[in-house]
Amino acid sequence: MDNTIYTKRWLEADWQLFKTIRLEALSKHDNFFGSSLESESSKEDSFWKNTLVDTNRLAIFGLYDEDKVIGMKAIFRDWNGREGVAVLVMSYIREEYRGKGLSDLLYKASIDWAKAQGDIRILTVGHREGNVASRSAILRQGFTLTEVKDQLYGNGETDTDYIYQLKI
Repeated sequence: MDNTIYTKRWLEADWQLFKTIRLEALSKHDNFFGSSLESESSKEDSFWKNTLVDTNRLAIFGLYDEDKVIGMKAIFRDWNGREGVAVLVMSYIREEYRGKGLSDLLYKASIDWAKAQGDIRILTVGHREGNVASRSAILRQGFTLTEVKDQLYGNGETDTDYIYQLKI
């Protein structure tokens, strides 16, 4: 792996980078995300800034090639109120950087953040039916399949979603 590739945790000052890559991801792959480009592109700049302020509830990481953002991943404390659980979401890497194992860097950053919190014991992550790249990355990190369910995606389609857990 190239030494110029690294992750950085985004804070409030990085909101424009976050917004740009998130909207790019949704514009290219709304069939893999729970939100849509239409929904998120209409959000005020304050939404993007405020999302990065709550550093105890979440962490969002940018993936960089030197100074260029090439991907992202987020980890949130579970929004359904499950104590000790965090959810990994918003995974995206630009197409020309895929297939190089770079998602491992984003997983490592997310898992390290969760461990540092001290109270998170279980991580969950999911992927849509047919997303072989996500499945491979998830399994490389040691996650195990725990649930299969129907999920509504940002493009309005419902498909099978595979949910995995990792105990940390």
